[in-house]
Amino acid sequence: MTQDTTSVAIRAEQPGDREAIARVVAGAFGSPVEARLVERIRASANFVPEWSLVAELDGRIVGHVMVSFVTLSDGDAEHRVASLSPLAVSPDAQRRGIGSALVRAVCDRVDGAREPLVVLEGSPHYYRRFGFEHSARYGIRIKLPDWAPPEAAQVLRLQNYDSSVRGRLVYPPAFDEVADEPRTVRDPEPDLSVRALEPGDWEVLRDLRYGAMTDTPDAFGSTLARERTLAEDEWRRRATNTAVAFHNSRPVGLVGCVVIDREAELVSMWVAPNARRLGAGRALVDWARTRARELGFTDITLWVADGNDDAARFYEECGFSRTGRRAPFERDATAFRNQMSRPA
Repeated sequence: MTQDTTSVAIRAEQPGDREAIARVVAGAFGSPVEARLVERIRASANFVPEWSLVAELDGRIVGHVMVSFVTLSDGDAEHRVASLSPLAVSPDAQRRGIGSALVRAVCDRVDGAREPLVVLEGSPHYYRRFGFEHSARYGIRIKLPDWAPPEAAQVLRLQNYDSSVRGRLVYPPAFDEVADEPRTVRDPEPDLSVRALEPGDWEVLRDLRYGAMTDTPDAFGSTLARERTLAEDEWRRRATNTAVAFHNSRPVGLVGCVVIDREAELVSMWVAPNARRLGAGRALVDWARTRARELGFTDITLWVADGNDDAARFYEECGFSRTGRRAPFERDATAFRNQMSRPA
């Protein structure tokens, strides 16, 4: 998509923007956690109003970025430095350069305030275009989640950069809830696509299904051992009812839409752990809803295993609600699942 930001206005947030900001941040991350992070930073002494910016497109807030203060601890010395987190763009406004415009605008403001640097945890692929570099080169240590690449610890050196400003990054209490969340090691405007599979894509489906069964074995009505016995013909048959999400051309999630008992049913939904803040889940749900309509249905249903509260919350955020129906799994009559439904 062509990047056109001519109708986008970047400005500091105002008190009346807070609900819209929360919606944008929650929508971009697929979770309310990061929206609560914004609220907690805003209520803390580390908040800088001039560094909390929104992007307006045709009068609607579609993006938000926040820079606040954190601490670099270097032995007996402590340095207060700027930290960029979070950055969010509404899914329907991504791939238009809005995230880039927000990053450049807020970093210009931090530079104008004579701060030496900006740190962040983020996608190296995305942030290097703004001049961010691996922070370890400059003596800045950032503890990352185990799954994140070391290069996700990044720093932007500004005009007032001082090489003596170094040390271990210490987040303030506002960040406690997101300490282990994959919150910013992501591309805020990801190269994300969803496409229906064809029989020739059967190996893509098979490998993703193996990954899903390994990651969440209790969430599905089958087992990895059973899946490994399936022949190529069965995988080819399944591929005709399945779509896959791709991030930077890499398959990261899948979903199926099939007709069961005269209902359109979303099945086999799974997103790889390191892609769960990219919007892939919502994109896959949207594909399944479209497929249900193509099949002539006005509603779409799904089943969620007892105890899978994260999945249930995600589907509720996608507009699904419980129907009250419960049923046992075929693989284990003592394990139950709950039906959810929404308009297609």
